[in-house]
Amino acid sequence: MKQTWIGTLAQRFSTVCRYTKGYKESMIENIAIQAVEIILIGKLGDLLSPASIMQMKPEVLGKVAAESSDNRLQRERLTRKLAVLQAGLERCKKHVGHVYI
Repeated sequence: MKQTWIGTLAQRFSTVCRYTKGYKESMIENIAIQAVEIILIGKLGDLLSPASIMQMKPEVLGKVAAESSDNRLQRERLTRKLAVLQAGLERCKKHVGHVYI
């Protein structure tokens, strides 16, 4: 009888659980992550291969690769905020070591 990879994982999980009851939740999470990686992420290369990207229409490629206007606005706001914080940090560095009475 040919076993699937899920059957093999289930057998291994069962064996491990007998010896390590405290790690059951972690094992379930790890198996779920492995399943997602094998099934979903493993196929991602086929979906976004260089050949398939070259065949995409410009409109479709724009939708796949474009940044949303909300994300762009947030990035711009955060960039401005970072500049203000960096300027404040430089000002604080100038005053380090000075004693004010």
